[in-house]
Amino acid sequence: MIISSPYFLWALGLLSIPIIIHLFQFKRYKKLYFPDISLLKEAKTKSKSQNRLKDLLILFARIAFIAALVFAFSEPIIPADTSTEDIESVSIYLDNSFSMQNEGMNGPLLNEAMQAAFEISESYDANIRLRLITNDFEVKQKRYLSQDEFLDELDDVDISGKHRNIEEVLKFQSSSEDLGKHLFYLISDFKGVSDTTQNTDIVLDSNLDIRVLPLETQYSSNVSIDSAWTKEPLFQQGLNQRLFFRITNHGDERIESAPVKISLASAPSQSLMLDIDPETSIDTSIDLEASSLSFISGEISIEDFPITFDNVLHVSLPVISEVNISIIQGDDANAKAIYSVFDEIPFQATSMNESSLDLKKLENSDFIVLNEINRLNSGVISIITDHLDKGKNLLIIPGLNASSALNTSLSESFNINLGKWDTVRQSVIGLNQESKLYSSVFEESNDDIDFPSVQGHWKCSSCDEEKILTLLDGSSLMSSKNFSDGQVFKIASPLNDDFTNLHRHALFVPALINMAIRSQIEQPASYDITTTHLPFYTRSEQARVSLTGDSSYFIPSPSFKGIVVQNRFTEAGIYELMEGDSLSHQFAINFSRVESKVENALTQTIVDLLNDRGFQTSIMDSDMEGLKNEILEADLGVKLWPLFIVIALLFLLAETVLLKVLKG
Repeated sequence: MIISSPYFLWALGLLSIPIIIHLFQFKRYKKLYFPDISLLKEAKTKSKSQNRLKDLLILFARIAFIAALVFAFSEPIIPADTSTEDIESVSIYLDNSFSMQNEGMNGPLLNEAMQAAFEISESYDANIRLRLITNDFEVKQKRYLSQDEFLDELDDVDISGKHRNIEEVLKFQSSSEDLGKHLFYLISDFKGVSDTTQNTDIVLDSNLDIRVLPLETQYSSNVSIDSAWTKEPLFQQGLNQRLFFRITNHGDERIESAPVKISLASAPSQSLMLDIDPETSIDTSIDLEASSLSFISGEISIEDFPITFDNVLHVSLPVISEVNISIIQGDDANAKAIYSVFDEIPFQATSMNESSLDLKKLENSDFIVLNEINRLNSGVISIITDHLDKGKNLLIIPGLNASSALNTSLSESFNINLGKWDTVRQSVIGLNQESKLYSSVFEESNDDIDFPSVQGHWKCSSCDEEKILTLLDGSSLMSSKNFSDGQVFKIASPLNDDFTNLHRHALFVPALINMAIRSQIEQPASYDITTTHLPFYTRSEQARVSLTGDSSYFIPSPSFKGIVVQNRFTEAGIYELMEGDSLSHQFAINFSRVESKVENALTQTIVDLLNDRGFQTSIMDSDMEGLKNEILEADLGVKLWPLFIVIALLFLLAETVLLKVLKG
């Protein structure tokens, strides 16, 4: 305990007054004469001890009253762990995500959060540096401000479509300049607080104390359209396919006849009426026909209030009109086996001998096949490497007489080993139905399959590859391996009747078709607004990204994995990647659905998340009326003067009661 005003302790000398009164009896007695005082002596003996006890109790009550009153005026406190004298800076994270539009006890949660931030800033001296962090993570938010500058920034805060979890906020906070001992206030409804991982990039700061102000919403119902997808990797022109989407009822009451509207380009609008049980997600679908358009774009929407940011899901699906395939043939290769698979739309196959290559066509290929070639020159290796870097696929079919030089080139360039030639006759005993080549072929697991066989293949039992077709000896007839952003497939036997019947088997055609189709960019129906990279490759100096129908745009940064778009999206909708006047790609951006959940975060969950990371964490009352006092107590310590006032009044009451009893 610390005495804030110790000079008041001199008043403890007043304790001598009741002691003096007790020691000296100033009451005068009148003499009365009685002929017999035996009865008076007996009464005096009985009451003397009782009166002495009452006098002592009254004395104690008076002394305690004065002492408690003196201590109250001397302002005793129990000091806090962090003193205001030690604090050099205060950071305030103000959650301005969509969920902060919800109604709290005193209006929209964002207004409550802004009021709390104002109260916090007013609780500190002008020399304390302040910092405001929102979900926008702007560069200027790494700078500390004066109180006036802080209030100006606070007035400009508005709702943002970005969601940040605790770890992202802590990482952003730690990226600023170090100003010694500092406090960090987190003001949020903490939606999606559990959707975090143990981020090892966060550096524990022993100078940082965290104070949490959880806000609670009054709403307990919400319906959201969460996601959309197709089971096929790409929409093929002229074919009917199904678009699936998921709707979730986050509330605790059943939703009857929820109206869902589907509006997509090249297709008439459709409407559905759905019944959704509480806290349940349902998946449904609609039929679509891929038209002559390059993309099928539009939206799926639902009417639901008061939370509306997740009522619309924008979708965009590319429609492929052709897939360019280059087949490099060796002199002894079975060209017909592969070429016949790709003789229909949308495939455009070009066969070329390894001795006379068309490098221009090879560069523009979506899928490359090396069919029983004997050599690879540096130019072809460079083209194939660039091809794989763009996320495209390669198929290798080694021939009977594959040279050691070819094996070395494949190993050094693509980490693919052929192994040793094996002539044991055997059958395939295992099919990986989870592989992307067959996942859409079989609707359910089927163990009763007539598998192909081999009587000559390149055996590589120790190769680090995903086995798709596994032979009896444990080696693979068909396998795949990730390389850069693409995939390298390998068929370990020449497509010749002398060595295998795979090319005549029903498993052959869907495998090659999926290799080729999945060599295209597998674009999801939509991307989250927090997306940092898109797998779209462009070398055009005139590349730009814009919202459809909007004249404003930004120039993306190219990278070896596509384009960088970090923190560039602010609105949901259909976006276009233009190369000059040509449309290169179209894609959908949607707000995160993390905050669609309506349940309030458990305070203990928040504390546990922070304590597990070693931070000193405390919970503060979000009641605006008592917030400033709570901050003062947290910074200065617990003030004890109200307690001593109560104690003084209690002893004053005790003295009054004792005097009445004594008088009686």
